[in-house]
Amino acid sequence: MKKMRRIYWIVISLSILSVTLASFLISKCIELNKWCSDIPTEEFHEMDENKLSYHINDYRNYGAGQTTYDKERGLFVREVVEGDFYFVPKEIYEGNKKRLVFIMNLFNYGENYSIFRKVKDDFTIPLTEHYISGFRFRLLDKSSVFVKKNLYNNKYGEAGLTDITLDTYIPESNNKERILHQDVFVTPLALKYIHDEDITKSLVFLQLLKPGPNEYSPAEVFKEIIAVCDYIDGDIINNHPDMIYYDMEIDREFIKEYVKRLLRS
Repeated sequence: MKKMRRIYWIVISLSILSVTLASFLISKCIELNKWCSDIPTEEFHEMDENKLSYHINDYRNYGAGQTTYDKERGLFVREVVEGDFYFVPKEIYEGNKKRLVFIMNLFNYGENYSIFRKVKDDFTIPLTEHYISGFRFRLLDKSSVFVKKNLYNNKYGEAGLTDITLDTYIPESNNKERILHQDVFVTPLALKYIHDEDITKSLVFLQLLKPGPNEYSPAEVFKEIIAVCDYIDGDIINNHPDMIYYDMEIDREFIKEYVKRLLRS
C-alpha cells in the first residue's frame, strides 16, 4: 500500500513538473517568436528603456554610431534617415573623364502605399535606368500643398492625395507649361512635415518617368509623389541640380580598358 502511494505521489510530482516545464517552454517560445517576428515600431515606444533588444524595428538600435558586428561580413550600420530619399555621392566615368554625381535613393513604401510595384516593400533603391527612364523634380513650399483625400495604412499611418498646379519644364518643347497634376501621392513623412511647423525639411515634387511604347515615343509619367528630404539634400536640388544623376549605363570601352590594365598588373 505504501509503495502504491509512493508511486502515486511520484506520478503526481512528475505531472506537475511536466506541466511547469511545458508552460515555461511555451512562454519562452512565444517570447522568442515575438522578438523574431514583425513587431510594430510603436510597441517599442511603450517599452521600458532598460529592456533593450536587437530587433530591427526597435528605433533605439538606430542613430549615429549604432553598428552590429558580423565576423564574416563586417559592420552593419544602422542609421536614421528622416526623409523619403537621400543622395549618395558617386564618381562616374564619361569617356575618359571622371565626374562626381549624386544618386537619389528613394524609399519604396509597401502595401497600398507602394511606389514601385516590382520592388519589395520597405526597400530603398537608387533611381537608375533599371527602374525608371528618368525623373523630374522641384522644391515646393509646403503652404502650396492641400490634401484633398486622406489615406491610412496600419503600418505606415496617414498619407494623402493632392492636386497641385506647377510650372513644369517640358524637355520635348524646351518650354515651361502650367500643368495641373492630379492625385499626387503625399508620403507619410511628407504629410507629417506639412502638418508640423517645427520640422525643418525640404518638400519636393517628384515625377517618375518610364519609356514610351516605342523608341521614338517620349517618356511617360508613371508616378508623381510629394516627398520630403533633409535640408542638405534640399540644397543639392536647389543649387546643384546638374549633379543629380540617374543614367547608370556602363561605359563599355572604359570597362574593357580597365580589365586590360588589371590583367597587365
